[in-house]
Amino acid sequence: MVQPSALKNENLPLEVVADVVEEITDVFTTAVGTRILLDEDAVVLRDLALKYDSGAALERHEALALMRLAQRVRPWGPVITQKIRDWESSDS
Repeated sequence: MVQPSALKNENLPLEVVADVVEEITDVFTTAVGTRILLDEDAVVLRDLALKYDSGAALERHEALALMRLAQRVRPWGPVITQKIRDWESSDS
C-alpha cells in the first residue's frame, strides 16, 4: 500500500505512481459491483501506465487526474479534497 507521506512530494517516483494507479484500479473494480470507471478514465490510466513504461515523470495535471479518480471513491476524503483545491489553485 502507498503511504500518504510518499504522496506529499510533487515529483513522485514512477514506482509510486504505478502503485497508486494499481490501488485505485483495485478499489474501483472490487469495491463496487457496478462499473464506475468510464472510458475517459481508462484513457487517463492507460496514458499514465505508458508514461511509466517510458520512464517519463508524472506531471501535476496527471496527479490531479488521479486524485479526481480517488475523489469519486472517497468524495469526503479531507486529504483528497484539499490536494485537489491546492493543485487547482496553483495551476490557475
